[in-house]
Amino acid sequence: MKKKSDETQVLLGHKHSWTDTAGHAHRVVFDEKTLEKPGTTWLVLTIVTVVALAAGAFGVFTAPRHNDLTTSFPVADSDPLFVFGKTIKRAAETPCVAITSGWNDEFFVADSAGVSLYDSEGVKLDSWSNEPQENPTAIAFVSDENAATNGALLVAYGNKIKSLRFSLDNVVPGEGDSVIFTAQNGALGGLEHILTVPDADIRGIASSSERLFVADFQSGRVWRYSWKKIEALQREETKETAPDCVIGDSDVASAYPGLKPAIKENFSISYLPSENELYVSNSGLFRVDAFNASAGTVNSDHSWARSGDLNDSFVGAANPIAVAVSSQKWLAVAEAGKSASNGIDEKSSPVLFFGLNGDSLGRLPYDGLERAEETFVIGIAVSPDSKNIYALNSNGDVDVWTSAR
Repeated sequence: MKKKSDETQVLLGHKHSWTDTAGHAHRVVFDEKTLEKPGTTWLVLTIVTVVALAAGAFGVFTAPRHNDLTTSFPVADSDPLFVFGKTIKRAAETPCVAITSGWNDEFFVADSAGVSLYDSEGVKLDSWSNEPQENPTAIAFVSDENAATNGALLVAYGNKIKSLRFSLDNVVPGEGDSVIFTAQNGALGGLEHILTVPDADIRGIASSSERLFVADFQSGRVWRYSWKKIEALQREETKETAPDCVIGDSDVASAYPGLKPAIKENFSISYLPSENELYVSNSGLFRVDAFNASAGTVNSDHSWARSGDLNDSFVGAANPIAVAVSSQKWLAVAEAGKSASNGIDEKSSPVLFFGLNGDSLGRLPYDGLERAEETFVIGIAVSPDSKNIYALNSNGDVDVWTSAR
């Protein structure tokens, strides 16, 4: 019995096969008669070569990219560059305690009498009085158009938080066909009690679309609450619910020392939607820390601490009393105890700029400021479009800078 050949039979003659750079196998079969004609053979081989090169190139440019071995860090869309605009003298009749940016060129200031709304020129647009015996301790405004809480003003009074919603239909013409939100004449009712945090001393507030962040100086932690749970308390008298996450505990595994706020008046926090991160002024350890808002875990790549004597960097500078993050992916950080009076040179400005990973981006210029009395920055705010910066001073003045870009 004749043994079968192990070779694969090719019905049309010879075969040629190869594997391209993307790992795809190819095979071309030549007819015997074709090979007997050299001109035809070379033409066929040329065509095959061109096809092979084209297939290989396609595989290279369409193959999935693997970045497992590389890490990319968000950087500032553009370095902050501002010029001093003006000082709004005594933004309130009583001592101010907190500031937050509103929509576009508006901002809110909280003092012992109530909360006031201003535009960037210093014109008072509206105000809301506090209840008797109530003094605000923190304030925040949600201006993220993608958040369900867009247009919510949040004011803390010791261990409780009140909210005031503003109409999203109250707009003014912008550039082209766009419109600009304004809080002027847009308040929907008054400040309403939405949450109580037992035994807390709330000194910072921030909000995402789904969560509320409460910086409690008493515990030295940031409590995270679900907005759905808070909304469920609407008809409850106590307004109490358990937080769904505690942010700021120390972690031995990652060598994170934990939050240790040391300046009671301002346990400042700020939320950046594009990164889904919460930035916290960890004043007791001369740090600025970043946390993933969903997991509540610290992001060591976006957290940095004091070390060395670098004058142009936060490392080696005074501890941070206030932090505000920009939609352009940079932070404005106010140093505690740095004078905000006249005669400030570039290296002694109390407000510094940083990239998200702590890279120094310069300082806020105080050229043109006219104020002889001693005062200090106690609050900082950046407008949603990153075109204005507002600094609240201990004497009640608000300094305004505008973007030079």
